[in-house]
Amino acid sequence: MTALPALQPDPAMLRDHAEVTRGMTDAHRNVYRLLVTHPNGLTRDELAARSGLDDRKVRAIVEELRVVAALVPHPRMGPLVIGFDPDQRVYTYAKSRAQADAMLDQHAKRIRALSVALDAQAQAARQAFGESEEDTAVQEALFDASQALGARRTWRGG
Repeated sequence: MTALPALQPDPAMLRDHAEVTRGMTDAHRNVYRLLVTHPNGLTRDELAARSGLDDRKVRAIVEELRVVAALVPHPRMGPLVIGFDPDQRVYTYAKSRAQADAMLDQHAKRIRALSVALDAQAQAARQAFGESEEDTAVQEALFDASQALGARRTWRGG
């Protein structure tokens, strides 16, 4: 199989989105290319093997690429929803609203679980060690997650 060259986004596009694309590496560009050139998606093992990265690194890169794919439009497909499709059990980009919803719902479930754990751990730390200046940062993160998940429930009808 001949390797495709890394995507070379328009420099003006990168300047317009420098805050979003800061820190992107060749590994990010390669995983992005793999996702957009395999419309049927790739399993975790396939994505790891084809990218040459271990599974954990690939999943971390996909998490980082979610923002880039959403905010920096693909030249042909526009803004993309990328991630794990729980119905097909592959990493891919959404080709329909239903697929996007399934992928977003999967992500929202993970955020909910993380926010519950963060809240419980923050309460335990306060009880065990007292108040901290970090309590504000934790509360802001929980508020942001609550706002985002609340908005999602509204438009999803939940």
